[in-house]
Amino acid sequence: MKPSDFIGGILVIISLCFFPSCDTLSPVITHKQELWVSQKQGEVHTYRTPILVKLPTGDLLAFSAPRKNTSADKSAKFITLRRSTDGGLHWDVTRIIEDDYDVEDGLNLGSVIIDKITNTTYVFFGYCQHTPGTCTSPYREKGVYFKISRDWGYTWTPAINVKETNSALEGITWAPGPGFGIQKELEPNKGRLIGCGHHVDVAFYQMQCIYSDDHGKTWHMNSPLYGLPYAQKHITGDFTPGETQVIELSNGTVFVTIRNENKFHCHCRLQSLSYDGGYSFLIPHLTVQEALVDPSVFGSLALLNNTLFLSHPYNTDSRINMTLQWSFDSGQTWPGAMQLYEGPSEYSSLAQIDDEYLGLLFERDGYKYIDFFKIRIK
Repeated sequence: MKPSDFIGGILVIISLCFFPSCDTLSPVITHKQELWVSQKQGEVHTYRTPILVKLPTGDLLAFSAPRKNTSADKSAKFITLRRSTDGGLHWDVTRIIEDDYDVEDGLNLGSVIIDKITNTTYVFFGYCQHTPGTCTSPYREKGVYFKISRDWGYTWTPAINVKETNSALEGITWAPGPGFGIQKELEPNKGRLIGCGHHVDVAFYQMQCIYSDDHGKTWHMNSPLYGLPYAQKHITGDFTPGETQVIELSNGTVFVTIRNENKFHCHCRLQSLSYDGGYSFLIPHLTVQEALVDPSVFGSLALLNNTLFLSHPYNTDSRINMTLQWSFDSGQTWPGAMQLYEGPSEYSSLAQIDDEYLGLLFERDGYKYIDFFKIRIK
């Protein structure tokens, strides 16, 4: 299908119902737009890792981390940003907010966290995460960095190493996101900033989150959800929690959906709950969700009118069939689903636009495009 056919074609919606209750929702795609096209915009080889967030001002920010010369994770990249002031109908030009120049193992986006109390936006990224030992980059050392905007993304500080806020975080091989973080709006730990991700060291694969209780002055790592077997190379079937999206439920509980890296138990997603403000995700609160068929990939979350939504490729082995699934009981069951795009579909990011609409940013067709969908939930 040509891009022009894709954008101008009829909006086809296919609903997949697993339980009778799913017919209480009938989502409708009302707008589609290509935001980035690989190898055609800005001499970029591949646009990857979309992140979509809504600011308290109502603006939408769309982030991506284009790869300059190759599609590989270990490559030179930069971070781009586009803005919409009208709920996703129109987007301004692409701006570059961070560049790692020509390094062999550059940055990896990352997580976007908004502090609604101080009106501050943070963008986290890992650097030199795929090189064992010391980073050879002449520009910066291995570790996790963040940029700060105090004017809703129009200007940004230079990148700051998290070790500057906490020396214990020097050189960590932790990959944030790639998605959005949260600020807890309810107790416990109201006001806490949280961004989740995973460690990329193969032997010590684990899901872990970063958090701050002082509005970003200092950052700390929470208690890990360790992969098993511990300190050994993992194989198919092992418990290997990977890339993670976090959200706060309406009762203050922290919920995460987790990439099931080595397909532990089934070709499906993992999820967990934290009752201590995201400090720990204990095994008794971990669920293997067989209803969330998944090929091992990042998935995103949104909460709209007390309904929890998940976007991901619904397929056992291949990254195809981008699907929106939903839960009326905070993720215990997932009775409803709608196919959004049947072709190759990869990483995605959801955001609530208002009380009626969700926005979706996702990779499609073998990472050739990053598209925005506006979805009416009714």
